[in-house]
Amino acid sequence: MPWWHRLLLLLLLSPVFGQAEVPTSEENALKAALVYKLVQFVEWPESAASSPVFAFCLLGEDAFDGALDRLQGRILDERPVEVRHYSQSETVPADCRVLYLGSDKQPFEREILGTYAQRPMLTLGETESFAENGGMIQLRRQGRKLGFVINPKCARRAGLSIAAPLLSMATIVDTRPEDSP
Repeated sequence: MPWWHRLLLLLLLSPVFGQAEVPTSEENALKAALVYKLVQFVEWPESAASSPVFAFCLLGEDAFDGALDRLQGRILDERPVEVRHYSQSETVPADCRVLYLGSDKQPFEREILGTYAQRPMLTLGETESFAENGGMIQLRRQGRKLGFVINPKCARRAGLSIAAPLLSMATIVDTRPEDSP
């Protein structure tokens, strides 16, 4: 699918986030759909292509309340999606394409992100300083809408490339060298 089709789909989701208060289950489904669309704007290095699946790995509490599990079996990058749940960062395997950190991991966020900084693994989270702490994409609530913050320097360090249309829609943060994990 051309990138502009993906962008159009992403933009079509945007008005839904601006409606009146959304029930939690619907909000989680929309958040899962947003994450699914966001990863379509990311290119992984050839080294990541060896895995037969496109693994979404959730570390800690499930911020989607099971909504991300509905992606199981869909196709991304010509591979079936596999959603995995982990409670400890030491158990997360290297073949995860996406690592979503639950908010319960905030006390250890910098350390966890530092561990995965050089791996071709897209890191996502929702804590207030996630992108500033070395995460690549931070989801954040802006009133009744969901937006996102991107740290392109961290993505490049891991060998990932984030498409310009997605970058143009995000708030960009640049990790200072002394703050980098």
